[in-house]
Amino acid sequence: MFWEKMGVDKKIFGGFAIALILTTIIGGVSIWQLGNIGKIVHQLATLEIPETSAIVETERLMWKTHVLSHEFKYELNEQSKTEWAEYRDAIRKSLDKIIPITTALKHEDILKAVGVAKQNMNEYTKIGEEYVSLALENKEIEKQMEANGTVIEKQWTDYINGQNKKIQRSVEYWDIEDVGKRIIKLRFANNANGLYNKIRRHEYQYMMHQRSEDAAGLTDTSAKMVQMADKTFTLSKDPDDLKRGVLVRKHSEIYLNLMKKWIKNKKKQTDLVEHLHTQAMSIINMASETTTQAEKTARSISIKTKKLVSDIRRFLAMLLITTIISGCLFAFFITRSITIPVNRVIKSLSDGGEQVSSASSQVSSASRSLAERTSEQAASIEEASSSLTEISVMTRQNANHAEQANTIVKTSVQNIEQAKAFMTQLVQSMENIFESGKKTFKIIKTINEIAFRTNLLSLNAAIEAAKASDSGAGFAVVAQEIRNLSLQTAEAAEDTANLIKGTINKLHDGSRLVNKTHEAFNQMAEGTARLRELVHEISEASNDQDLAIGQVNRAVSEINKVVQQNASGSEESASASEELNVQADQMKTFVKELAALVSGGREGAGNGKESISRSQKRNKVDFKTYAMTFKGKNSGRSVVLEGHHLSSLSQNNFFKSDYKK
Repeated sequence: MFWEKMGVDKKIFGGFAIALILTTIIGGVSIWQLGNIGKIVHQLATLEIPETSAIVETERLMWKTHVLSHEFKYELNEQSKTEWAEYRDAIRKSLDKIIPITTALKHEDILKAVGVAKQNMNEYTKIGEEYVSLALENKEIEKQMEANGTVIEKQWTDYINGQNKKIQRSVEYWDIEDVGKRIIKLRFANNANGLYNKIRRHEYQYMMHQRSEDAAGLTDTSAKMVQMADKTFTLSKDPDDLKRGVLVRKHSEIYLNLMKKWIKNKKKQTDLVEHLHTQAMSIINMASETTTQAEKTARSISIKTKKLVSDIRRFLAMLLITTIISGCLFAFFITRSITIPVNRVIKSLSDGGEQVSSASSQVSSASRSLAERTSEQAASIEEASSSLTEISVMTRQNANHAEQANTIVKTSVQNIEQAKAFMTQLVQSMENIFESGKKTFKIIKTINEIAFRTNLLSLNAAIEAAKASDSGAGFAVVAQEIRNLSLQTAEAAEDTANLIKGTINKLHDGSRLVNKTHEAFNQMAEGTARLRELVHEISEASNDQDLAIGQVNRAVSEINKVVQQNASGSEESASASEELNVQADQMKTFVKELAALVSGGREGAGNGKESISRSQKRNKVDFKTYAMTFKGKNSGRSVVLEGHHLSSLSQNNFFKSDYKK
């Protein structure tokens, strides 16, 4: 058949070519489908996601701008105005960024919504700028109102203070009529000042709540204050008071006009805020609806991508199954066309392999036995050497530690002797304190007796003073005080006696504890002396162990000599290889048939000799150098086992003679 006439190289090449073609088909389809997925992902990454991000960013900026515009009611300066303008420009840029993306995606609804949002943003900007302008103008008006209010308040304060001084001067001169006139002026001035304070209160309330009644109260109260000022200052002929009246009327009119303008601007600001809210919410709602629509689009693309991936997975699975089945069939036929003739050759080779196996088993058995013995001996020597090294190190460490412990024990003995001396001094000191306490207790007892006698004397003195009636009253008081002092002295002496008594008892207890501690230190001194003797004995024992380990190391060197003698047994394994060379000649003819199979029957007899020659070269038995080196850590010797590099053709006689022996 066609397959039987083909060489092995062509059969193998054909099988790989078929597998490569099927793999190329699978890879091409996969790359094509991955390209489709890449386009979808690219659309998501460069268009869909940036569009949604820009819309969400627009909504976020619009919320920030809108919140900031509401905060203008309470705080507005150049910084907040600049920040509001930056947010406004950022919204415009964000809307401009959406347009090219939406145009590329052909989202007509979103494009139309963005156009409406831009118109709303222009209207929002126009209203916002007008609102900010009015807010800044009102800030300036508030400053002017504050300045005029300060002038008005100062004039009323100066007028009231001046009238109070004039009233004091009239009282000094007993000018009752002038005092009455000035009291009337003060009443008018206080009423006017109260109206001014009411104006300021209406002003702050309108700033906080913007109620119409507060605005009406501002206007009415300002008019009443001007009337009261006219009534007040017409009663005075003082040039300074007349000047104050002119200033009050002038600044009151300015304050009233500023207030009317401020209220007008505030009302307009309120209307503008409503328009701002309407425009801002329209933009925010547009952004929210557009975001929802963009999310739906992204979701549909995601579903489409999942379906495409599922189709690709199904297609690749079918193609892979087809490829596996086809590959298995091709592999079966190719393998069958190769294995049938090869099996015939292998059957013939296996017959000769029986004898080769028998001979090689002898070599293997001898080598394995020798290797096992040598390995066990080497392992034992290695373990013994390692253990001896560790024991030697540990023994040396024990000796060093024993020496250090001996030094520490000496120091401890000296410290304990010092402590014993200190304890003796402490016992003597406590006995001295105990004696001093007894003497102090006697003194306190004497003070107590003196206090008792003083108490009796004061009692007798009190009795005598009572007998003396009124003339002895002072002496009775002195006697009573002396009695009180004697009682206090007696109480203090008794408390002190109790404290000293307790202290003496504690000292007595402490003395007993110190005596016990002294006895314990004596016992410690005896134990430490015994410990010092034991440590010295341990040090001597460690030195003896070191000498014993040296003797064991010498014994290990003797074992090493035995291992060298075992090395000579390795040469016996070489004799078994001679039989392998005899069987190699019988296998040459089978190798020729195998070479013809590999070449496909075209080179046959022509290349038979070359195949046999190559086979002979490959059939050389190469006994590599088997070496095992053991070097004892203590003995310093080594054992080396070496084989021979032998050729199956050149050293037959050597193997024959050696094997027969």
